[in-house]
Amino acid sequence: MQIGALGDIHGAFDTVEDIMKRHSDVPVWVSVGGFETDDYADICSRLDDHAEVSVIELNVSCPNVEAPAESAAEIVGASRLATRKPLWAKLSPAVPDIAEVARAAQAAGADGLSLVNTIRGLKLDSTTLQPVLGPGQGGLSGPALKPIALAAVATCYRATQMPIVGMGGVQTGLDALELIAAGAQHVALGTVLFADAQAPARVRAQLHDAAAARGWKTYEDAYAIAHDETLSARATLDERSSV
Repeated sequence: MQIGALGDIHGAFDTVEDIMKRHSDVPVWVSVGGFETDDYADICSRLDDHAEVSVIELNVSCPNVEAPAESAAEIVGASRLATRKPLWAKLSPAVPDIAEVARAAQAAGADGLSLVNTIRGLKLDSTTLQPVLGPGQGGLSGPALKPIALAAVATCYRATQMPIVGMGGVQTGLDALELIAAGAQHVALGTVLFADAQAPARVRAQLHDAAAARGWKTYEDAYAIAHDETLSARATLDERSSV
């Protein structure tokens, strides 16, 4: 499971601790956000002794958007010093070069990547033409995000070869299989859960069916297969260029 603690992170920590204790029988991923680098390091330090926490996900998408690679490296580096837990950096696709950000997170000590976070969106009331959300803009998620997520996963897989959790617009088993083919070792569900609480079991069953329909014994056989033809074509081009 994944737990998000945003806003007043210090005030939310007691609630997060309670949730972690109630779900100690399953692997728990805690997603950490903050306004300053020290916020991330502080929470990671407080989580370090919680045996029920399997992974800490660092939402590095927001701070210092003018220098996303430097910001990611600073947050991951500080968090790495604060905890022994595996750290996965959650990246935004709304950056000039997501591969650069991924490599920066990797160099700073990240163990994996979560791809992708939401992108900025705006919805207006059809009558008043005023923003529906209180803050005005918000994070766009759901099916529209899937092509963006696929591109980010494929790009970061090629750039880093790091373990990746693919997320963004997963509604079916085929959606999950596509992310795996692009280079994700794991897949997470988000928006679909608001409409279908049973989506994890359904998507998992569909994932197995989608893999079998394509002649694979397991969906793991599809891992990064989308890169095979690209890499083969690139190798052929390199050979021709050297002649």
